[in-house]
Amino acid sequence: MSNLKNKALAGAESGFTLIELMIVIAIIGILAAIAIPQYEKYIATSQGNDVAANFHSAVTAVTSAVAAAEAGQTTLVATTGQAGALTPAPVLPNAAVDPLAGEGAFYAYDITATAPGTVYITGGAVAPGTVGPTDAADIVITADLKAAAGTSAQDGAIAADNAINQAFPGACGQPAGYDFTSPVDCSVNVTTSGQIVAP
Repeated sequence: MSNLKNKALAGAESGFTLIELMIVIAIIGILAAIAIPQYEKYIATSQGNDVAANFHSAVTAVTSAVAAAEAGQTTLVATTGQAGALTPAPVLPNAAVDPLAGEGAFYAYDITATAPGTVYITGGAVAPGTVGPTDAADIVITADLKAAAGTSAQDGAIAADNAINQAFPGACGQPAGYDFTSPVDCSVNVTTSGQIVAP
């Protein structure tokens, strides 16, 4: 009889009570409520910083191409985004993926606006995205950041606006230090003398 009693007591002591399980579930719920929004904010900021880095790369590529144009060279800076090797190869990678659209749906660099997060280059007398000695007008570099409201792409676009406007004051239509709460396109003009100016 005492063996049965001991087994029953041992079985009762080895499990969890309903209260203990409820406490653990509550703790996990609280941690998830804090961690998930922070993770989403981190991802959006990271995507926005990637767009800002792409914008900066495009500005650097165009200013270098303008300097080469003064020496008589024509440079293909960007082309319509497409996978595969191109001849001649553009300076900016033609198969890089748009950080905001993700999933390989759109490209990071293009010669026309395609999706939020795409950096596109317009101008060029020879062809769009090309800088050459015959250029008489500015080359315009624009980050398309008009993402749909309430989406994670919008959060990334806002982060990109803030990063681009910090690096290129006035590029997004606001002075340096302005804190964006809704996304707007950012652009700069590179003049034929290589000056970077806000439009």
